[in-house]
Amino acid sequence: MRPVPHARRVLVVLACSLVLPAAASAKDVRVASPDGHLVAIVATDGGGPVLSAQLDGKPLLAPERLGVRLQGADLRSGLRLTSVKRTRMDEPVHTLTGPRQTRTLRGGEAVLTFAGARTLRLRVRVAPDGIAYRYELPGAATKLLGEAGGFAPIGIERQWTAAHTPNGEAQWTSHPAGAEQLPTALMRLGTHDRYILVTEAGVDGRNAAARLVRDGALIRFGLARQGGSSVMGPVESGAPLPVDTGRDWHSPWRLAIAGRLSQVAVSTLVADLAAPPTGDFSWVRPGTAAWSWWSEHDSPSSLARQLQYVDFAAQHGWRYVTVDSGWEDLGDAGLQELAAHAKARGVGLIFWFIRFALADPAQRAAALDRLAALGAAGIKVDFFDSETQPTMQLVDDILRDAAKRHLVVDLHGFTVPRGLERTWPNLLSYEGVRGAEYYPLAVQYPGVAAMAAPTPQDEAILPFTRAVAGPEDFTPATFTAPGRLTSDAHELALTLVLPTGLLHPADSIEAYTMRPAATAVLDALPVTWDASRLLAGDPGRTAVIARRHGAQWWVGGVFAGPRRTIAVKLGFLAASRWRAEVTQDAPGPDVATRTQAVTRASILRLPVESNGGFVIRLRR
Repeated sequence: MRPVPHARRVLVVLACSLVLPAAASAKDVRVASPDGHLVAIVATDGGGPVLSAQLDGKPLLAPERLGVRLQGADLRSGLRLTSVKRTRMDEPVHTLTGPRQTRTLRGGEAVLTFAGARTLRLRVRVAPDGIAYRYELPGAATKLLGEAGGFAPIGIERQWTAAHTPNGEAQWTSHPAGAEQLPTALMRLGTHDRYILVTEAGVDGRNAAARLVRDGALIRFGLARQGGSSVMGPVESGAPLPVDTGRDWHSPWRLAIAGRLSQVAVSTLVADLAAPPTGDFSWVRPGTAAWSWWSEHDSPSSLARQLQYVDFAAQHGWRYVTVDSGWEDLGDAGLQELAAHAKARGVGLIFWFIRFALADPAQRAAALDRLAALGAAGIKVDFFDSETQPTMQLVDDILRDAAKRHLVVDLHGFTVPRGLERTWPNLLSYEGVRGAEYYPLAVQYPGVAAMAAPTPQDEAILPFTRAVAGPEDFTPATFTAPGRLTSDAHELALTLVLPTGLLHPADSIEAYTMRPAATAVLDALPVTWDASRLLAGDPGRTAVIARRHGAQWWVGGVFAGPRRTIAVKLGFLAASRWRAEVTQDAPGPDVATRTQAVTRASILRLPVESNGGFVIRLRR
């Protein structure tokens, strides 16, 4: 990919900065989406900005006062509006991951400047599917001690959340509105088919990642706490940590994606609001990776076994092999042999690191230089278990140093995405999810809730919550997982409904060899998409998503609950004749694929097993 440089970002100025007289400062500042359906309203006459919003002319967000508390300056009150600058966003965006690679960020923007103990700017953006704001502090560096306000959705009827953990690996649940601390929250409002997903975007080393906290009707953005690990998983301790703002600092975007569920599920706003890349990333290649660690934890230290995985990947057209914890035991000679074997077969090697091994700049440079000399393709970095500013700064450094050596990156044990995959296109995926790695952990720690395996309900919530935040390395297609409640077709469909730039089918060579029909789907499945549509959705029960790659469409469905029959309408297809390859559950150790002719007028009625799923490939 050749990214759009800063100079080509387009912001069309509709009204130049104007100094408002005292009387004008009492007026509301309205910022609307291009279609006018979504409007943010900033009242400015009460000593500081107060944000509310409307959707289709009806109240969406209740008024909440915004502001920041700094070391030596409280900018939550006593502010006077001095100017408003309005612009229109019309910015091309290209990412390698997510619902669609190429799109345009369009919307209204206003920058409100306030005078107080020091100058504070509030930048508000409104796109067709969301409202975002951030704080900007021109001038000297200081410390951010906290924020006021946030988003206060009106009429929350139900919410889908996960308890806050510094690695984002808690289980998602559906329940009435509560008071939990959240990493990302999806809410259904009383109005028919209206949803809000609250998260943040544009987090890098200038800031810490926020923890969302429910405070009555308000969802506010709290500062991160010190993180760490225990035998039972990540832990946090101590008071919230201040953020060192640096000179001319700005906060991350505080983001509310709003609209119909079909809009929320395929929104790209988290990445769209992040900073664009600089430099040439045309060398980055998303793809599927064979991975032995899940099925055999000691296999990365076996040269013979890793050679087998390289051969398997080459045979099936999988771009990568991820060599996980234990690869150092191969020694220099073994690594050289493995690297030569992979290069001869056109397979890239991705090597696992614990983050402490890359924390020191000199040690990181030496480790990455060693991999570059081997001809490695990338790194998987694990066990961050923290969202603090120093952790985000370390991630920036890792991504930058990896990019210099043309290494792709997969972040594990790390928080949910906030758009870094746009800024650093070599970042192909994140964990930040309770994925298939928890199946063996649930066996190792029976009855421990923190180690429980993912549930079908959890997996039917993720497409509407965690997946909207960014690419997720769920490590799916675990057909031999102990205690699994899902069907084989459900497992296969997870590879499609949970998008990622680095797909890690987690089972063994032998498991896939025994399932040629399922493996044929994995071999053909793209990991980059030109368009995505939600065909059916009920968080916690149903997720059916269509994605287009080039001239082909793929449809994946995952379900939680009893057996049922699903009607899949194909009206999204172009007017032509198409061949549908439908992969469903079948008796025996494999799925089954059947083929039929269809058109855009066709309706496929598919029986779905309990906690089942399906995959459909559509070709002209």
